[in-house]
This record gives sequence, C-alpha cells and structure tokens, in this order.
Amino acid sequence: MVTWTTAVDADRAWDEQLEQAGDAAVFQSSRWTAFKRGEGWEPFRAVARHADGRTAAMVQFLIKRMPLGVAMAWAPGGPAFQFDRNDDDPADLDWSGLLSLLTARVPRVLARVDSYVPQRRPPASPFGPLFRRPQVRIGSGVSIRFDIAAGEAGFVAGMTSKHRYYLRKGLAAPLRWEAGASDRDVAALAALHREMSASKNLKTAAMSEDRCRTLRDAMGADGITIVTGYRDDRPITSCLTLDFAGRAFYYAAATGAEGRKLSAAYAMLPRLVAVLHAKGIRHLDFGGIAPAFADRAGVDHFKKGFGGEIVTYLGEWEAASLPLLAPVAGLLMKWRGVAV
Repeated sequence: MVTWTTAVDADRAWDEQLEQAGDAAVFQSSRWTAFKRGEGWEPFRAVARHADGRTAAMVQFLIKRMPLGVAMAWAPGGPAFQFDRNDDDPADLDWSGLLSLLTARVPRVLARVDSYVPQRRPPASPFGPLFRRPQVRIGSGVSIRFDIAAGEAGFVAGMTSKHRYYLRKGLAAPLRWEAGASDRDVAALAALHREMSASKNLKTAAMSEDRCRTLRDAMGADGITIVTGYRDDRPITSCLTLDFAGRAFYYAAATGAEGRKLSAAYAMLPRLVAVLHAKGIRHLDFGGIAPAFADRAGVDHFKKGFGGEIVTYLGEWEAASLPLLAPVAGLLMKWRGVAV
C-alpha cells in the first residue's frame, strides 16, 4: 500500500530524487517543465511512498487549461516507478490516489501518461482499472534504445553492413565536427531544420532558433548536446539530444541537401555517441519509430540500421474525470500535434 501526496519540493530536489529511478526520463524533470511553461503548460507533481517512507513512484503532469474549465494533464515519460529492483511492476501500486490528488486540483481533466518502460507482456492496464488505452495516441510507443557504454567503437560494431558503407562515405567527406550548446550550435541546427522542413514539405513546423535557444536555456549546458557537421563553414547536418540521469533522448535532427549527398548523417551518429560517452551518458533513446505508418518507413529504416534494441513501451494510458473528455481531448491533441 502506498500513499500519494502532492510534491512541494524545489526543482533541484525533485530532479535529484527522480534521478534515483531506473526509469527516470528527462521529460519528467524540472528542466523540461521550465521549457514548457513558456508554451502555456503548468506543472503538477505527486509522489507515492511506502509506509516506511521509501519512494514508490513519482509523476509530473503538465497541465494545459482549456475552455469551460476543462484541462489536459500530460505526463510524457512518466510516471517513474522503478525505485526498487524488487518492486518495478506498476500494477502493484495504487494509482487511484494519484487521480484523486489531480482531480482535486483540476476537476474536469483528462490525465494521460506515456511510460518509456519496456513492455514485458501484453498489458491490461498497468496503472490500474481507471486507466485505459486512448482512442487516439500521440506517439507510436515503439523506439530503439542503445547501450553506449562501449563508446563509439561499440556503436559502430552494431551497425548493419550497409550503414557502415554509408558511414565510410560520410567519413571520407571533408567535414569538421563541433559539439556543444552555444548560440552558433543552436543557429546551425535551426537553419538546417528550416531547410529540411521546406524541402520535404513537412506538416510539422520547423524548430525555430528562438525555441531551440529557449530549450537550451531551460535544460542548461549539461542537459543538452548538439553535434553539427560543417563543410567549410557551412552546417550540413546536425542533431540535438536531451540528457538526464545518464540517459540521452534523441530529440531533433536535420540534414540539408548537401549533407544528404555526402551521407553526413551516418557519420554524425557515431560522433554523437562519442560526445555523449565522454559526458558520462550510457544509454541513448533514438526517439521513436513508427512501424505502422508507411510515410515513416524511410526514417525508420535509417534508425534501425544503427542496430540497438527495438522496444515496445508501456506507452500511453489515460483516465478521464468525465466520460466525454477522452474522445474530445484526444482528437484535439491529434489535431494540434501535442508532443513531448
């Protein structure tokens, strides 16, 4: 039996406690909250503890207020519940107390969690009978994860032979690599993202330089990594990871037309792994694949060729305080493109 309470810890204390969880995700950190506040989301945090005071679970919801007093509570990467190797099954915890706390704060709410814990068996609701699979999901619930403890060499060894061919092609190009989170790094990534979005007619908006800089400032210098490949002084490929608790999440990437001709992205990934490894990062989440969508086949093929473990997450589950909230809010999220 656990008891849920509203968390009132300062941001630093929250992050320090979250880092103790085996399933800690950057999107449950205070740094992610600092970024999302500027987009109209407010945080709500809760902690479950055993009778002896040990932490059993933590969750940070981001709440978006809507008309008529309705709210969406979104917990990407949460909840965290792997604080004890012998107690890492969420079905063993009482999640009704969490919903009671949340509805006391926002009575008309759709609460949705999105766990990045690998699914060990086809689940009934892992978060209790009040949570159900959403009719409209935001993500695929499938990703590729890498153990990068062996560094760049170990990463390259896991690539397919075809990807290693393109890696050699990329390495043969006269490229210079920079890694960091300076304004120059931010500007290079944003410029490439604009070029890629325009050339591919992507439905989602390009990451603006201002938004990327805001993200950098919220995450802090140690919480973000940008790796960019330059030909002469022109950026041709770039990627960004969010780093927390020894794990990196592949958040954004873009390669321009010149970079695609040189297979620069194939050379960028091993370089990224080398930089992350030097920072003490040991796990890399490639940010999701979407096997069910034909229009994502090219991106999925690119990601799968680097090896890694394909995992199906526990994924998205939701609970609504009013019956009609789930379908209406789900469609609104899909239409507006709500993401982590």
